Amino acid sequence: MTHDDKINTGHWPRSRLCALMKRGPPARVLSLHGSQSDRLVALLDDVERRVQTMRDQATQVADERREITRRLCEVQDAVKHASFVGSDVEREEIHLTAENLVQRCLAVEVNVETPRNDAQEAALNVVEKRIEEITARDADDFQGIYEGVTALYNATLPDEARGAVDDRFQLMLMGCCAEDQKRIRRRLERMLSDMATAFNMKKDSND
Repeated sequence: MTHDDKINTGHWPRSRLCALMKRGPPARVLSLHGSQSDRLVALLDDVERRVQTMRDQATQVADERREITRRLCEVQDAVKHASFVGSDVEREEIHLTAENLVQRCLAVEVNVETPRNDAQEAALNVVEKRIEEITARDADDFQGIYEGVTALYNATLPDEARGAVDDRFQLMLMGCCAEDQKRIRRRLERMLSDMATAFNMKKDSND
């Protein structure tokens, strides 16, 4: 077939044109389209992984912000307590430093929206309330708080946990969305780590 034959199809027999139309586009064109589709799908898969990583990291930052703020508030409450050992100058210096850190921490704004239905929202509220109930106990009952948080953490483990498990907490946690479940597990794990560090520091200071 010459170049002119390819362009001047008006001189082709109708039967030949119909045969070409039924045959469809050349295999090479289909192959190119298929390769482009595969590349776009691979690109979307990569972007999806990056989006999830970004959301996980942002959630961790938000949790860290909340936990830091809580610890700083504990410091402020401690220096206000009558049992604080130190001069008024030291008390004021610690209070001002903690307040400055609180303001700097609150200046970090992170907002990660997690899609939830009404049942998941209700379950999350119960879970959060249960954590607050445990951590709001008398600070002198350190052992009780630690055991309570441990039972909550054990309830978040996918495999069979060792030790006590808060069954009611576990039931409500199962009603939360997967993203909230992971966030709650990380939060409790960090709380246990912080409590262990605080206990060791207190033990060292008493020795």
